[in-house]
Amino acid sequence: MACKELVRVLKPGGYLYISVPIGKERVCFNAHRVFNPETIIKYCKDLQLVEFNMVDDDGKLLKDIKIDNFQAGNYSLGMFKFRKF
Repeated sequence: MACKELVRVLKPGGYLYISVPIGKERVCFNAHRVFNPETIIKYCKDLQLVEFNMVDDDGKLLKDIKIDNFQAGNYSLGMFKFRKF
């Protein structure tokens, strides 16, 4: 899995930025994935989530929100900032 390799090669103290479509988890058109934010957290379980931002379905930027406050949209953008300790 690509996330595992990114976590592995990240040096201690380094940051990893990931941006993916988020919403109800699914595969669109047999190619494009939409992730639940919790899935990305699980993929990067050995890193600390520093910040989570998103652009909702209406195009509104929501800065530094808690994953618990995520309300599943149809096709939003999730921006994750992780740090390796």
